[in-house]
Amino acid sequence: MKEVAMRERNKFSLSSFVLLVVLSLISCTAKLSTAEPSLILTNTPLPQITSTALPLPTSTVFPLTITPPSTISGISTLSPDKAYLELENLLRTDCVLPCFAGITPGETLLVDASKTLFPFIGISDWTSLSERGGQLGINLPKEDLILNLFFQIYSSRNENQVQLFRVFTEALQEIEKGSYQWIYDAKPYHEVFGAYSLQNILATFGKPSEIYMTVEINEAEYNSPDFVLLWLMYPQKGFIAKYTANAEVIEGIVHGCPSKTFVELWLFSPYYDEKYKEDLLPFDMELGYVLPTPSIRTKPISDGIGMSVDEFYQVFSQPTNQCLETPRSKWAEF
Repeated sequence: MKEVAMRERNKFSLSSFVLLVVLSLISCTAKLSTAEPSLILTNTPLPQITSTALPLPTSTVFPLTITPPSTISGISTLSPDKAYLELENLLRTDCVLPCFAGITPGETLLVDASKTLFPFIGISDWTSLSERGGQLGINLPKEDLILNLFFQIYSSRNENQVQLFRVFTEALQEIEKGSYQWIYDAKPYHEVFGAYSLQNILATFGKPSEIYMTVEINEAEYNSPDFVLLWLMYPQKGFIAKYTANAEVIEGIVHGCPSKTFVELWLFSPYYDEKYKEDLLPFDMELGYVLPTPSIRTKPISDGIGMSVDEFYQVFSQPTNQCLETPRSKWAEF
């Protein structure tokens, strides 16, 4: 799947946004600074983050027409009111990663995973789901927010079990009709996904084997939001947890707060060696951005901010509002 070079992040329709969610970002080249990593932890509040509504791009990424199947082995869809209620209950299913919503890669059959998600296609904005897995995008109303959710179930052609299960989440708030902004520290979001916050994942599962950091700065687009991404690698536990925070650039320093992030989970069978990268590579080539790869925009945490995995774990496995800071000059423009 070709990745999209630019994402318009300040104004979009929800139907357009779900399409953008399924596309990842292509890398661009730039000179990399040779400055040494700099670690700064701060409790100083960042300036209030605001979003300015921008017009939608006039270009079309590609035409997309998807017709959901009428049924999967007799499983029927739920009415909208019941579907929203049942979906929230499903998201709160008490199972330990890599199990999510009762689906466990390496154990759950593809058909059973599809049956779990199929009842919700009536409230889906983007659906391609069959007994062999597929994808489901839903906007879940939650108080004054919309929780944008995207599920992908994948397996190789000859497998009957789920091999990879992706769960994408974020919270949006309407600022004017048809225009939305990201809300990173919303209570309704954390009520549903708080168990998967960066702090809780560290406290529950211990030190990751690796941590990567990506900084996405788009200086070419006025008021385009920027991002700090943190990747916590837990192959021995069967998952990768990716966290997206707003990046605020102040006087040449990029600020990003791990306590104010959206979580994205890539779930698979546990591995106890590096073979997981080889096995996930085909999915990475198809979907993009499954595995963080060191580049001009992605670095091990030690190279990004001069902090070891042990140090990161010690600081952020406890409740804290500390934010990360790194020189803007260390990172290529997106």
